Amino acid sequence: MKNFMFKKIEMWFLLLLIIFGILSVVSLMWLVRYETEVPGKFGKFGKYIISVSKIPGQIKQAIDNPLKNPFIIKDEPNRFGNKSGLITNYQLGSRNTYPFLLVNYFNLKDKIGVSELIDLNSGQNYQIQKWDVERLWRETNAKSIHFDLVRDFPNYRFLPSGIVLTKDGYIIAHNYTPLIESDLCGNLKILNDDNFYHHSLEEDADGNYWAPILIEPKKNNVNFVEQREDGITKFNSKGETLFQKSIFDIIFENGLSSILHAVNLGYPDTDPFHLNDVEPVLKNSEHWKKGDVFISLRNRSMVLLYRPDNNKVIWYKTSITSQQHDIDIISDNEITIFDNNIGGQYNKPPELVNNLVKYNFENDEISYLFAKQILEANIKTRYAGSSDPYTKDGFILEESNYGRIVGISKSNNLEWEYINRQGSEKILMTIGGSRIISRNLALSFLDKRNKATCF
Repeated sequence: MKNFMFKKIEMWFLLLLIIFGILSVVSLMWLVRYETEVPGKFGKFGKYIISVSKIPGQIKQAIDNPLKNPFIIKDEPNRFGNKSGLITNYQLGSRNTYPFLLVNYFNLKDKIGVSELIDLNSGQNYQIQKWDVERLWRETNAKSIHFDLVRDFPNYRFLPSGIVLTKDGYIIAHNYTPLIESDLCGNLKILNDDNFYHHSLEEDADGNYWAPILIEPKKNNVNFVEQREDGITKFNSKGETLFQKSIFDIIFENGLSSILHAVNLGYPDTDPFHLNDVEPVLKNSEHWKKGDVFISLRNRSMVLLYRPDNNKVIWYKTSITSQQHDIDIISDNEITIFDNNIGGQYNKPPELVNNLVKYNFENDEISYLFAKQILEANIKTRYAGSSDPYTKDGFILEESNYGRIVGISKSNNLEWEYINRQGSEKILMTIGGSRIISRNLALSFLDKRNKATCF
């Protein structure tokens, strides 16, 4: 064996091996590109090609994340000192009109994602769901060219990003997955697996729901790469699709294709828009109609108002934010936008802190809410993030990447904060999503679940 390992090799044979290696790599690259442009062209062999091409990335992920837990925060893990859970700057029990906070996080002890309701008045926590989803992924026929449900979203890697509580005591949720429904006893089933739903989930005035989706198979190929195609969809409480439209089609059919030719500031070619919020309009005003939807396109730093009834973009703005998330309608002529303030460069830290941008349709005026409080609280999530009104003069701001949610008001500055630390070592962990739940809905939801007969 030793003689074999140190045996001399002819130069011509070595050159032949190098040429063969280069040709093999080029051929694999061509096959991967062709399979992503025309999925299924090579049948099962094509799936093997894609799987092989992902091995280097999977090795890198394993090296970068030896704990195999994507929710543990490695960047500034001691940023908040020993703070943990809900910390209020008011006496618990003195805010009996305050709503509940719905938080999704990974429970390190049980090794599973959970959803929890927190009473902002009493501070009491109510765990309402454990997301045991692995059986669902084995049962569905939903397939994506971007990921594999069984491999990529086992229990220890799944948290809902879009989630709503229904008046009947049910939960609807998703996160780059089919729609999931939890019944009164917490039993899970797939509500709709025609699409892969992601990011937000919002209820409209008629009791239907809006969400972003990945459209597969794709309808449009623009840059001829493994490019995702985002779309918006509306569905009813049974999961039945009522409306669906590709973002490419909305942009092209409204004469806005020039935004695709803007200077590339580091956005990945595979993700030209990165749709991350669909916010339905609940009532008419001078500036919008019930049934319209606000849309956030992170990778174009663009927000727009779209009317599904006639397929028209009514209004849009670019560059008033930078890689924003989450639009909220706060009056008949104003919206707020959670601005990550990344400074135009994809995958970079915020230049200073996040912003809560207010846009006024009456006078085309932009202002920044709680700028002083946000700076003092040093809110600076790079990805994700959200905002939500919780009182007449207060907003929650979710610092997803650092596992913190803060409640800020004009009258009381930093009213409270929630910090997600898990386990006996109080490990700082990210938040999968949060939202404000009205006090009436939260109490009714908990009452229905408590009274349910479960076996």
